[in-house]
Amino acid sequence: MSLAPADIRYIARTTCLLESRSAQYGDYLHRVLPKRFAGRVGRWSAEESAHGRRLRAWLAEHDPAFDFDACMTRMSTLPYHDDPASDRSPADELLSRCVVEAFAAGFYRALGDATDDPDLQRLCKALMADEARHFAGFMAMSEELPALSMPRRLAVIVRRVKELDDDQILFAAHCANHPEEPYDRRVSRRRYMQRVYGMYRPDHLRFVQAMLLRTLGQRPARWARTGMSHCLFAALQAKRVALAV
Repeated sequence: MSLAPADIRYIARTTCLLESRSAQYGDYLHRVLPKRFAGRVGRWSAEESAHGRRLRAWLAEHDPAFDFDACMTRMSTLPYHDDPASDRSPADELLSRCVVEAFAAGFYRALGDATDDPDLQRLCKALMADEARHFAGFMAMSEELPALSMPRRLAVIVRRVKELDDDQILFAAHCANHPEEPYDRRVSRRRYMQRVYGMYRPDHLRFVQAMLLRTLGQRPARWARTGMSHCLFAALQAKRVALAV
């Protein structure tokens, strides 16, 4: 099901700001991860920055009212992991990055399917492939460290999934689309997440689910995987309805 062009632009603006902040994400990872991963983290950060530039180019053509510089300046007032006490262990952080990259790949697949614009469809396909490759890269790094226990893996994944609508994302949505208003986290969450949840279909969630199961070293039966993705889809739609109340 396609989203309205205005909703697509709303999501693309937000994503452009998030991807354009990858240098700060990279600085954080350089601080947390072993030095031997620095080259791979640097390449990841550069590719994520390129995502921001490519989305900005699409917006410049399809949404000329979007003032990227002004929005990015305001977005930059929100720190990114500036408290060293909040740093995770390297193994925790790499697993967390795998979760983020899995959802990012699914996000671009869903966004590409939700738009009728052929240029954005092609762009999303390319970005989805990059995110899937980034997932594999972080998985490879994680396999160079001592393995986390299954309970620890589950705890990290659950925690990271809960952070998928954190202030980094919601403040970006606010700065990109409502910079004239004061920031209200609840309002921003309703506006942005309703649109994002509306993109997804069960096949998108199966795609994400397959990557998440790789982080656990699990491959349930096909009927179980299908059931899980339909449950995830039902949960997303229930959240979307709840946000409208």
